[in-house]
Amino acid sequence: MAAIIRDLEQVNADLQEQKERVDNVDFKMVTFSLAGKDYGVDIMSVKEIAKADKFTFVPNTASYVRGVYNLRGDIIPIIDLRNFFICR
Repeated sequence: MAAIIRDLEQVNADLQEQKERVDNVDFKMVTFSLAGKDYGVDIMSVKEIAKADKFTFVPNTASYVRGVYNLRGDIIPIIDLRNFFICR
């Protein structure tokens, strides 16, 4: 009987250790507000946050595409998130 109690205590200790590891998960997000609602994106999905001063208009695109921006040689689409979420 004492062996069973010790085994149960070990199982309980292992479960407590697993719970503590799960509680310590660090999750970071980029958050923003849009039209009074809060949104978040996993920071691992964000490459960079930059201000797009001058961008090039692209005709015949969806209404939420404002244009494109040349960021150090990469062509980045400029999306109006307010229109993007309304169109969905």
